[in-house]
Amino acid sequence: MPVLDLEGVKHTLPHREPILLVDTVESFTPETTIIATRHLSANDPVFAGHFPGHPIFPGVLGLEALAQTSGLLVNLTLNKTAAETLFYYMGIEKVKFKNPVNAGDTIKMTVMQERRLRDIYRFNGILSKEENGSEITCTTATFTAKLINK
Repeated sequence: MPVLDLEGVKHTLPHREPILLVDTVESFTPETTIIATRHLSANDPVFAGHFPGHPIFPGVLGLEALAQTSGLLVNLTLNKTAAETLFYYMGIEKVKFKNPVNAGDTIKMTVMQERRLRDIYRFNGILSKEENGSEITCTTATFTAKLINK
């Protein structure tokens, strides 16, 4: 059973469809790690144009899914809601796109908080999927974000 379902995610993050890229939070350890998922339906609008006949989830949207997951980690740690905060990317480093994500995949975002200095956070993220019974890494990144209290 997930820690947060879609309604809980919406309560904690300000994002909404079509850019909301997290369905559930599967596990959460304050100030440390969060694991979230998103099922990518073939009906998601992005697949109509990227690429017709060979639908691939854009890598930059995978990075956005990791960013949203990091926002969930911070807001859950601080017991904040979507109405109270925003979270802005400040930098993205060490990005690697290792395997494509396709329509029909369920992606898993694992984000680890590396450090915090006041309202600036640094994270390591891994986006993965299951393929042939094994978990494979699709994207990895280190990124920095700033918490904005509304």
